[in-house]
Amino acid sequence: MTLLLGLLTAGTLPAQNQPSNVHLISRVTKNEIKLRWAPTDAETWRESTVKGYYLLRATVPTDTLGLATYAYDTLANMILPLPSAQWEKLVDEDTYCAAAWTSLYEKKPASSGNLIQQIKQQDDILNKAYFVAMLAADQSQKAANAMGLQFTDKTAVTGKQYIYKVGIHGLKNDYSTTYADTKTIFNLASPLPPVSISKEKSITIKWDPSADQWGYTTYHVERSESLEGSYKRLTSTPFLHLQNPNGNSSEYSYYTDTIGVNYKVFYYRLVGIDPFGEESIPSVAVAGMGKDLTPPPSPEHLTATTIENKMVKLEWSQPACPDIKGYQISRAEDFEATFTPLHADLLPINTLEFIDSTPNPALNNYYLVSVVDTAGNVNHSESIYAFFKDNTPPPTPTLLTGRIDSTGLVTLKWNKVADPALIGYRVYYSNSPNHTFIMRSGDLITDTFYQEKLFLNTLSERILYKVAAVDIGYGHSLPTAALELKKPDKIKPASGCFKRVEVIDQSAMLTWAPGSSSDLVLQELWRENDLLQKTKMASFDNATTTYTDTTLAEGQSYTYYLRSRDDDGLYSDFSTPVSVQSSQKELAAVNDLQAIWNEESKSISLKWYCPTKNVQYIIYRSIGDGALITYDNTSTTDFTDNYVSESTKYRYAVVVMDENGRQSGLSAITEVMAGKSQLTK
Repeated sequence: MTLLLGLLTAGTLPAQNQPSNVHLISRVTKNEIKLRWAPTDAETWRESTVKGYYLLRATVPTDTLGLATYAYDTLANMILPLPSAQWEKLVDEDTYCAAAWTSLYEKKPASSGNLIQQIKQQDDILNKAYFVAMLAADQSQKAANAMGLQFTDKTAVTGKQYIYKVGIHGLKNDYSTTYADTKTIFNLASPLPPVSISKEKSITIKWDPSADQWGYTTYHVERSESLEGSYKRLTSTPFLHLQNPNGNSSEYSYYTDTIGVNYKVFYYRLVGIDPFGEESIPSVAVAGMGKDLTPPPSPEHLTATTIENKMVKLEWSQPACPDIKGYQISRAEDFEATFTPLHADLLPINTLEFIDSTPNPALNNYYLVSVVDTAGNVNHSESIYAFFKDNTPPPTPTLLTGRIDSTGLVTLKWNKVADPALIGYRVYYSNSPNHTFIMRSGDLITDTFYQEKLFLNTLSERILYKVAAVDIGYGHSLPTAALELKKPDKIKPASGCFKRVEVIDQSAMLTWAPGSSSDLVLQELWRENDLLQKTKMASFDNATTTYTDTTLAEGQSYTYYLRSRDDDGLYSDFSTPVSVQSSQKELAAVNDLQAIWNEESKSISLKWYCPTKNVQYIIYRSIGDGALITYDNTSTTDFTDNYVSESTKYRYAVVVMDENGRQSGLSAITEVMAGKSQLTK
């Protein structure tokens, strides 16, 4: 063996672990060496059935001088499966041979679908045939020989060491080697003992195939009712452990034996089958028995009654069960929490009531009755809650604070109430301190803060909150004092409304009703002139309702508006306007109007006096006793009428008109007779 390792290290002889599509193993017996090989995949197997295997042997030199003449001899040049016709007797005698023949020669089903689908189907059929063929070769030496996957070297000389090489014709440098020392006789060891798992009237045998160093491919399970007694084989076909290609299968093999009874001991052992199809010595036997795993029926009709508001009496009923051992009473503060036993030993089987003298009335008290049978199986009743009268409310929360941000998010905070029975808080609200407070939070609040989002487009500017504590008996504390919070104002205030306007000369007296918004803090009066220019005239408090504008210009028109501002600085829209027209002062009439006949020019001259300057004068004239009509105009205080006839009476009057079109009253009428030098007023 030492010499062989040296040769392998020197690289003269091929190593067995050289990568290859064929795997080769050997076994040394007393008079011969058995060789078994197998292709590593389905495609190689199909190719080998056509090209055949060659088998070579080299004798390991006894010293380094022998390396010069070291060479392989051919043991078999063409190893192929037996022709189909030579399998008839084998198939009749050995079911594994029948499976091997089917894999080799049975007509394969036709493929369908497109080309890709046909290729996949053919590949699947080939892989299944390969699996069946390799399994048959592992289980039966006859099948392995018939498929050309086994060879027995009967020419080996005792005391020699050999290297064997097997390969497929046409696949250069694709071969596998194995070493055999005739001085080391192989003895097949027994598998490792399994583990028994007790179940209800059945036993599961568990073992790890990978832990057996001999590489057993399959196993038989055997059973006996005594350790040394006769063992019966339970597996009609060897048990094969298959690994899931996805890698999520168990590394253990399991075999379940249904025995139909509990607490009767049985003994189990394993027999391994190696790749040469040989059975191992049975493993050490392990004992196992079925076990009662069925729990008794659960207790029913559980009730909990408080006694003097400080103890709890539990009562229940139990359906008939022959193997009850006793009861366990447990308690918890929450029905989903872990229940703690209230006593060390089980209550006797005839006990159907229990008094708990240690409950805490200030906390939750949930109870559970567990029934235990003689096998240790447990079943539980439904949990039940014990109600204690709660006559003491929890303390009122303190230091309630809060704020509302610009988006309407309300945040309330308060101090935690120190009460072991506390289970939460409730929040209440109202829009007015005079209104009833309504519960805002549906579920109990378990923390010491609360948030909600308010809708801000409302007329109510303020909201009030209160908080109350709640204990496990749903007793509520007195609420906190109301906390008033101001909402961010998003709504404009209402403007005022004009009720009356009166113009006297150049003054306008305005009366209005203020805007109706409750948060109104300021009113403004605005005036717009003919050029549509607005000017703020004055600001007032929200109680002022009148104003007199004494700054009107004569004969001008004006429009007035009201506007309001609230305590958040929001302004209303301008109100519905009112318009006014200021009065004009009457122009002073002309005084001392005179009419004079001019003999020389045959005309009549007029002159007068007027205190108003920069005005126009309209001349009125009538002939005889006719009506006065507009005759002419001038910007001076005199006028000459050249269109007159002698011996005719003329009458004159003057009206003053300013640049805005205002006119004075008619002056006194003056008469004159043309042709006479006399003045008549």
